Amino acid sequence: MTGVQTCALPIFDSENGAAVMALLSEVAKDKRRAVLAVTHDHRTLSYADRIIHIEDGRIVDSVKQDHSASEGRKSHAVN
Repeated sequence: MTGVQTCALPIFDSENGAAVMALLSEVAKDKRRAVLAVTHDHRTLSYADRIIHIEDGRIVDSVKQDHSASEGRKSHAVN
């Protein structure tokens, strides 16, 4: 698959939402690909490597998450 692929995610129940996010997480492990998810569903935040908060069209916060199993999940502000 090449180019940019887009999809719109409807609001899922928790079981189906977790299955879709797990699939997208697998896609994102390929270093040649990236997944950009725009959501209002806070349940999806744990899947993100980076969370960018936008208010009124401006980036107001950017946090990079560390998913390494040995250290647990940590968040770091990114400027």
